[in-house]
Amino acid sequence: MADFLDSRRGHSPLSDFLHLTMNVGFAIAVVVLAMATGAFWPSLLLVIVSKWRVFLVRPRFWWVSIEANLVDLMVGVSVAYLAFFAGDNFLLSATMLVFYAVWLTTIKPRSSSLAHATQAGVMLLLTSTALMTFGYSYEPLFVIGGAFAVAYAAANHYLSSTDEHATYLSLVFGLLNAELWWILYHWNIYYVVPWLNLMVPQAALLTLLLGFVGKTLVDYKAHPDKSKLVAPAVFSSILLLTILISFSDAIRY
Repeated sequence: MADFLDSRRGHSPLSDFLHLTMNVGFAIAVVVLAMATGAFWPSLLLVIVSKWRVFLVRPRFWWVSIEANLVDLMVGVSVAYLAFFAGDNFLLSATMLVFYAVWLTTIKPRSSSLAHATQAGVMLLLTSTALMTFGYSYEPLFVIGGAFAVAYAAANHYLSSTDEHATYLSLVFGLLNAELWWILYHWNIYYVVPWLNLMVPQAALLTLLLGFVGKTLVDYKAHPDKSKLVAPAVFSSILLLTILISFSDAIRY
């Protein structure tokens, strides 16, 4: 549904209102379905079915179409799982609903380079949180494979329109993240968001930081200017040290 709505060409007030209403309705349906059924799979199925337009191209273009929709699909699946994970936590469920509505109506439709970076970053943090929360009880190979897929999708989303080596660089980022998660899987720390009662894994924060460093290097490659590397380098170093050294309000598993 969401993909179909994004294909509209009209810009009349009525079409914009219908687009907004239907996307908000879709977000409500995904979250409420998880709350009402107490199961993950109905919302998961709804998110997957909403991507039916991915396969309306010739089969040889299916992979390209899938890649183009991976970030949005992963966000939808993550929202569905976290809404299910929330259980009786109404505040977390409401937060997921509001976030998903904002994602579908405001964040996802934008197409600038900054928007692509924002979309990739949001997906990295949200999906990494859902992945570690969901997959920690499974075999490490499942979680590490998921970490590779998440990082690959984020990097490819940002690079596909700006770098001719997008696939190669995305694979490298995916492998680096998989190696990072292989270590962190055995040294798992969660940071609690008190008012949401949500545990954000350290792995998600470090993946987001790794993505920020990668984006900085790619931007420097495209527009060499050493002065622009100083601020990101200092910021990344301080943030990394803060994450690794400060374990206040953290839960170790």
